Amino acid sequence: MNGINRRSFIKTGVTAAAATTQALKAAEQKSFRDASEAGRGIKVACSTRLWQGAPLEKALAGISGAGYEWVEADSEQLTPYREDSERLKKLLGPYGLGLAAASVSGNFVDRDERLKNISNAVLTARVLQAMGSGVIVLESTGWGKITREPQNYHVFSTNLSEIGALVYEETGLHSAYRFNEQDAADIRKLIATSDSRYVKFCFDTQYLTRLGVDPVPMIQTYGPRVLHVDLRDGKGKGANWEDVPLGKGAIKLPAVMDALCQARYNGWVSIHQDHVSGSPDKTAASSLKKVQAHIKTAERKQAERDAAEGKDAPVVAENNGHQGHIHAAPDRQSTLLGGLVMIGAAAHQPWNFFMQADQANTDKSNPMQGMTDGMHANHMSHVRTITPLPPQDPYFKPLFFSAEAYRDVSALVDAIIPVTETPGALAARADEYADLMIWLDQDQQATAKERTARFRQAVTDRYHKSFAELSSQQKTEFLAYLTGKSVAAADRPAAQFFNQIRGLAVHAYYTSPQGLIEDLGYKGNTYVTEFVGCTHPEHQA
Repeated sequence: MNGINRRSFIKTGVTAAAATTQALKAAEQKSFRDASEAGRGIKVACSTRLWQGAPLEKALAGISGAGYEWVEADSEQLTPYREDSERLKKLLGPYGLGLAAASVSGNFVDRDERLKNISNAVLTARVLQAMGSGVIVLESTGWGKITREPQNYHVFSTNLSEIGALVYEETGLHSAYRFNEQDAADIRKLIATSDSRYVKFCFDTQYLTRLGVDPVPMIQTYGPRVLHVDLRDGKGKGANWEDVPLGKGAIKLPAVMDALCQARYNGWVSIHQDHVSGSPDKTAASSLKKVQAHIKTAERKQAERDAAEGKDAPVVAENNGHQGHIHAAPDRQSTLLGGLVMIGAAAHQPWNFFMQADQANTDKSNPMQGMTDGMHANHMSHVRTITPLPPQDPYFKPLFFSAEAYRDVSALVDAIIPVTETPGALAARADEYADLMIWLDQDQQATAKERTARFRQAVTDRYHKSFAELSSQQKTEFLAYLTGKSVAAADRPAAQFFNQIRGLAVHAYYTSPQGLIEDLGYKGNTYVTEFVGCTHPEHQA
């Protein structure tokens, strides 16, 4: 037998047979993973983009070989499976993978592209729905020839909301917008004008860092609206950034994981790298190990914080190769305003103030019915804790006013509705709302600038200092002058400015929990047995 004795031959055959049997068992153990079985907490997925345009099968093989159980794909890769989701399950099955998310690209500000974007998003969402749910990530390809004017930001946000609402109504899934704007100010403009019910966020760690925006405070501020996270590392300066494997760039991965745990994040973090110099298989494997280690550390720290605060120890479960953090459902009363990000968005739809933050993650019914259910549940108790608005954007800057003028606007809003036995207008962030509304009214911006300047000049002429620096008595005195019959003709624009801010402040305040519930005592969907009417003695017949 060419130098091989009988014993060696038998031993080699047995070893080969054992290896084959082991491989067959491993193949049998791998099967398609339904996204609904992923559990709660932080789950790790890998984007097919690491394989830079390679066939889907090759990317899936690499992702599976690197140890992942979840994959994020581009909508173009899923197009052949829109009418045959079972074929996609059969493709994923041998790799032991499930579909966690799919990205849909488009020009979302161009109304001419509206129907195409809606169709692409809904058809892709149906594929995800067949996979057991997941997340639609909306990714902008740019604005084209459309200028970045205030009214166009509103159009952009309206288009995103429309897509999100239709995707939700059709499939019960949510859409997350992946920011890809020119500068940090653009991010806030879209956040401020978007509908918190239907526009959730996908934070790309490299993109935010590149613009000088730390992902950590953004996660802490907008946690209830963060639906997906792209973990992408990089290094460079200005526009000259390059993709690098996780842990080798500027991204503070441990801090990001810690912030997600503190936010009780329940979703996927997806490993992204658009340009890989080397083996994508090795890059994906090393990134997974680093992320899993950081998640484990972050969860341990969160458990220690919970224990120190006297909270029940969080339940953990085996989840995607790491101990997944299973978060308790938030209390309905404590999450009254969790879904609201900017008062400007809610003032357009005041009912948003009564949306339960986690409802968007659990309710699969018609969105309008979900809204009604959320309002009813939030008003079941007559004794409720009113949660304040989420923290102000850590990178907040006024959109219309200068920093100096905005200080005067804040002081004016505070003078209009001050703190008494109930919170004042500043607690409802009415100054932010006034700034947003005036910025959006593009046709009246020139007039608003003139009135603002005249108001500030009138104060300076009388008191030689700004309105924000006046005493309470001086503020009252000046506002009484503006609203009196003796106001000079030159100061009428100042009076018009005051009237405009007063109207915006009152609207913002009395559509907020601070004004509507705490001040007016609104109790929600209740009925009265009799209508008493006015009880003031001077008004009785």
